[in-house]
Amino acid sequence: MTSMASSAQLKRSRWFGQVPLACLGMFVAGATIAYSVFVTDFTPAIETAFLVGAAYRNVFGGIASVAGGLFWESHRMSVCLIGLLFHLPLLLLPYAVLKDSAALMVWSTALVGAGNSILGLASVLVISKWLGDRPALGMSLSMLANSSGLIVGSKMFSALSEQFHIMTALIVSGVSIGLLALICLVFMCEPPAGFLDPSHEPAQSPSSSAKAKPAHAEGTEERIIERSANAGVRLGIRLFAQKELYKVFVMYGMGQAVGYTVLVSFASFMDDEFGISGPDSASLFGLMNACGLVARVFAGFVAQSLKRPGFFWCGPKNSALIFLLLQTLACVYMALGHALTMYVVCLTVTLICYSIMPIYVLLIAPQLFSPANAGLTFAIANGVACLMCTCFSLGYTFLTLQTHWIFFAVSAVSSLVAFLVTVTLSRCDAAFEFMLPDGRMAVFIESHLLGELDPSSDQHALHDLMTTEAGFELLQETLGAEEHVPHSLEAGMSFGGLGWAPIDIHASLLVGVIKDDYVTEVLQKKLYEDLPTVGTLTNAVIPLDGEVESVVDSHEKMSLLGDDLQMLEIVDWSQIPEEMDFVETMDIGRPEDVPEPEAELEPNA
Repeated sequence: MTSMASSAQLKRSRWFGQVPLACLGMFVAGATIAYSVFVTDFTPAIETAFLVGAAYRNVFGGIASVAGGLFWESHRMSVCLIGLLFHLPLLLLPYAVLKDSAALMVWSTALVGAGNSILGLASVLVISKWLGDRPALGMSLSMLANSSGLIVGSKMFSALSEQFHIMTALIVSGVSIGLLALICLVFMCEPPAGFLDPSHEPAQSPSSSAKAKPAHAEGTEERIIERSANAGVRLGIRLFAQKELYKVFVMYGMGQAVGYTVLVSFASFMDDEFGISGPDSASLFGLMNACGLVARVFAGFVAQSLKRPGFFWCGPKNSALIFLLLQTLACVYMALGHALTMYVVCLTVTLICYSIMPIYVLLIAPQLFSPANAGLTFAIANGVACLMCTCFSLGYTFLTLQTHWIFFAVSAVSSLVAFLVTVTLSRCDAAFEFMLPDGRMAVFIESHLLGELDPSSDQHALHDLMTTEAGFELLQETLGAEEHVPHSLEAGMSFGGLGWAPIDIHASLLVGVIKDDYVTEVLQKKLYEDLPTVGTLTNAVIPLDGEVESVVDSHEKMSLLGDDLQMLEIVDWSQIPEEMDFVETMDIGRPEDVPEPEAELEPNA
């Protein structure tokens, strides 16, 4: 009874406490950025100081984001306290306006960026822990809250400046944001260890289910989450030696730099360029951010639908290419044209690109650098993107109305370069290749690349696939019994025919396969350029406890692009080391002293 009560209390805290608090934190983080709508009420000197401070804000935000991420696990309360302290400069903004102090305005605006970044980081980390079994839902809720903060904040600040003196408006908004940040950072907390462990769930009565959960499946769900979600070779400092990382920097930085500059200078830009200010400017700002909100909601679906076999196998990469190209065209028009309607459309494109690029980088990171390096990759890329946003935003502040076209011309060229660089993005091999205890090389691949099965007509092939990878062990007992499918796997399964089958998803489970000369050819040519069908899989997949029978002589390697696909030896999770760090001795190929599988052994049926 105590266990059941504790579990019920945790669930209530999850849905009615911590998740709403984390969403509120993201809302406040978005609302703080909407402070730019106050710009039109400042004097020219203070307006310029605010824009310069907004540029520097990203530098402080990037530093705070990286430092907060590094010390979050060990010094969570200290990180939250520092985040609160960096929100205090919001209260200095009214004094800067009163004294017409440009220096105070610059540094107050810049320092708030650190507090805002820590608040956003804490909110994302908390919601990701409480919704660890529903990562897509957690990402959607946090991004929705952030976009809502931009929209509501812009309208609220505009209304305050219309109804009250600018000093009063700044004080009211600063105190409100500070109090909300205080509530979020003080009361947000992570779930206890093992919160998502199925063994912590209350036992079901015999009458609640037609079948009891198979005994051999106990603990498998936790293993799936922990091992597959963290699979890969930890590169550490070696990550900086991977050229793909710098391509992500260019893609992420240019995807955000133009939109961020538009975001923080929107009010002054519309006032200078078209004479639109006050409520009209705030309404346009809210409408454009509403488009960004919708784009964030559907960003994952777009990435999912744009996956294609071959060179364009990475859906988030394909999506980023499309929006970088659209941003390039939008910047070209804004450098040459001057029609208000088209300008608003083009500005909206840049804001959409700014809104969705973090999502695509979050999705790309585990696919290109393995889940083991995804968090570090995103943190570093986010810091570099903040620096690029600062450079573009700061450069914009030094331009006059007559030279604004230079900013958009440079942005068009930079976006085109980012597009071309993104085209060349590929997987970082060092993050996926590892050595087994017996000396053989293996490599992680996404489970969906093994093929898509129709369970109604390919039960035997489905059974073989399930027994070759720990992630599909539970499915063996769930054909025709949906109630046994664990929640953490529902996102990766699609009901069809007689049971559940793996489908192509952006967060698919990883599978380890033995890597040698001919398997390398399969991975590059067969799996990534031409997904195998059920027919080729029937003889290609073996059970975990089975043996491999080589179809060709080891001295006469045949191309695997022929009619007979060689068997892929699937590696059991128990053979894969728990922690894998990059070592210099990881050479591609099978060591000479490791014996080849014996050809006379009978394959497991």
